[in-house]
Amino acid sequence: MTEKAKTKTGSDFFDQALQSCEQAFKTSLKLQEDAAKMWTSLYTKVPSMADYQKQATHLGEDSVKLFQKQVDESLQLVDDCSRASLDLFKKAVETTQSASVAEGQVKLQKLWESSLNSMQANTQAVVNLSQRLLNSWTEFARKGAAVAEAAAK
Repeated sequence: MTEKAKTKTGSDFFDQALQSCEQAFKTSLKLQEDAAKMWTSLYTKVPSMADYQKQATHLGEDSVKLFQKQVDESLQLVDDCSRASLDLFKKAVETTQSASVAEGQVKLQKLWESSLNSMQANTQAVVNLSQRLLNSWTEFARKGAAVAEAAAK
């Protein structure tokens, strides 16, 4: 494999890892947008807004806090993915600066191990974040449904 092909393959791998992180972030934002649309739709269908206003205000404040927490977690995940990618890039550059073939092979093996470990950690972090997002929005939906049900009575 030529140096140009190795560089392209490594570059493609890092591009793919970055795209995975970006896709996870976009999916999280899409989930939040869909939830906001659902709540907006729910608010417009409530029969008595006067009775509902106090509870809705509290629920709205909770949603802002929840949204901010999830954005912070998503940004932290993107930051972690970026740091891991930069660390892998540094190791890739170090691999090309080996004094001998044997040293290069050892560095390449460590690079692959680090890459796979990073990919596994990033994937697990995305899964964990998605699970927390879904759990948070599910709990929020339950609270909102209880408030809407109480207002409808």
